[in-house]
Amino acid sequence: MPNAVRLFAMLSYGSLALGLLAIIVLLPMMVPGYAPVQSPLGGLAHLSPTVLFSFVFPAALVWLAAWKRQGWARIVLAVFFVFGVLSVVVTNAISDVGSWPVVAFFALQTFLQGLALAFAFSPAARPWFANSRPI
Repeated sequence: MPNAVRLFAMLSYGSLALGLLAIIVLLPMMVPGYAPVQSPLGGLAHLSPTVLFSFVFPAALVWLAAWKRQGWARIVLAVFFVFGVLSVVVTNAISDVGSWPVVAFFALQTFLQGLALAFAFSPAARPWFANSRPI
């Protein structure tokens, strides 16, 4: 596996972990009047299946791209990244962005995603995806 693909995977998984951490830790700052639900899951109780899906599905796409050499998976990730950046820009333009920790976490997550995709589409990674096999 080329270093560019390895860096793509590590940065992508780091970005996903940071996003999950941001939702778990920073949700009370992001939602006015937020009150945690009492649950055996503790702080994870507020994670809906939709939020979990938004981490499991991209993680699976990263796995398909990095380890199974599926070039289409990195294209899907790039499309999701563009839509995510556009939604953040529109959301910030029409509403208050919130406190600086929230903005910093999501800015760092977006930076890591962009950097990961730069490695995934770099010239060093192209031969890895050119030799893909059906899964």
